[in-house]
Amino acid sequence: MTNRKMSLWRLAPIALILASFAGGLYARNHFGPSKPLTGNAAADRRYASLDVTPSVSPLDLFYEVFRHVRTHYVDRIEDQTPLSHGVLRGMAAYFPDPLTRFVTPEEAERMDREASGQFEGIGAVIEVRRIQEPVTDPAQRAELAKLVKEVRDQGETSSNIGFTEDTITKTNVTIVAPIPGGPADRAGLLAGDRVDYINDQWVISYMATLDLLQKRTALRNQRIPRKEYDAAAEALEAKLKAALTTEKAIGLLATSKEPLRLKVQRPGSADPITVTVTPGSVTTTPVTWEDLGSGAGYVRISAFSAEAPAQFRSALNALKSKRGTRIVLDLRNCALGSRAEMLQMTGMLLGGATVARLQNKQGSEERTPVRTPSGEALWTGAIAVVTNRGTAGLAEVMAAALREKNKAPLVGSRTAGDTMARERISLEDGASLVIPTGKYFTAGGLDFSEVGLQPDAEVREAAKIGPPATDPAVRKAIDLLRKGNA
Repeated sequence: MTNRKMSLWRLAPIALILASFAGGLYARNHFGPSKPLTGNAAADRRYASLDVTPSVSPLDLFYEVFRHVRTHYVDRIEDQTPLSHGVLRGMAAYFPDPLTRFVTPEEAERMDREASGQFEGIGAVIEVRRIQEPVTDPAQRAELAKLVKEVRDQGETSSNIGFTEDTITKTNVTIVAPIPGGPADRAGLLAGDRVDYINDQWVISYMATLDLLQKRTALRNQRIPRKEYDAAAEALEAKLKAALTTEKAIGLLATSKEPLRLKVQRPGSADPITVTVTPGSVTTTPVTWEDLGSGAGYVRISAFSAEAPAQFRSALNALKSKRGTRIVLDLRNCALGSRAEMLQMTGMLLGGATVARLQNKQGSEERTPVRTPSGEALWTGAIAVVTNRGTAGLAEVMAAALREKNKAPLVGSRTAGDTMARERISLEDGASLVIPTGKYFTAGGLDFSEVGLQPDAEVREAAKIGPPATDPAVRKAIDLLRKGNA
């Protein structure tokens, strides 16, 4: 076996990954002042409105590549849609944050169903989440330092391609919120679980060639024979050939009708956990409630969907009619919905108020107040909020607002730390572009990005949701409310 074949950066699957990085870096470094564009006046006006001036128009480059493929590619291209979708998916993947993504029409339809509470596959809200994993091995750190220098010598920063001298960035397919009673919930999956393998296929989460750094150092220092290094490189090549991209993994988890064997990494657990999930259909009701007696009520919000405000209003009115004075608001595994519905529901508890501040551009000092509709609060009694790692995004905004404005204690475990405001832009063929458009801070200015909201009273069992009458986190919340009113 030749040295060329076994070189760290020349493994066939890895070359494809690096080529995509290189293409992104070339585009970033070489787009700059411009020539006339397409010759089509309408197209030129639309492009000019973007206020960019590349030396070579991206539209011209796309057209040129497309023309060459159509003219010279050996097979006839009958359907051009996958080609254009592939280009758009690659464009979205260029951005370093995992929230920017292109969504096909089929994926967009699935997102619409999930937003209305209808789930297939494993029955969970699933997203790609990024973590920074520290590198502790001295040999690996030394090799990373060399790579960082190479990247910086080319005018780039290593963080753009997923590593620094002492950390590796991993983008994991993550279970954000299992749907209560659904397949994932029944199998024991929890919010925050990171899916590493599906049916023994690795879910690509970082530049896998970094796994060979230690052996490359050992080979250079003659601590291992060439045969051992070659075997490791071949094993990595086989692993990558069978691997799943994050898009394919999410699609499989959301649509499979066959049992899936998942190997997941659970935060706080040293060893991976293997579970088998039998997919099925599950529908979640956005708001449920229960009278717990002695003036206490329980309201659970699982999504800020179109039906949620009316159901929430009905629950609050019902508890008021029973002379309730205390509510436990359960926001565990609440990770879906729209801002308008969240603000409407928060307004029922706070009246007209500023509940968050939105920073639209990174580095900007300007933060726009995010307010509930004006009016009187429907509920004026005491509130405690139950949270866990599945309390994400808009649910975190609501929880933070209730703590800051109403002095409502947070009970359970820390939230997801998902502060990004997202916008889903519909495209002409039914596809969509999902992009982050801003970052939420609490009304008081707290940045809870990634770290989440820390509970005032921690309950370790809060990850799992049980019946309200016996759930440890709910019981703790009731105790706090009772003491607060004593």
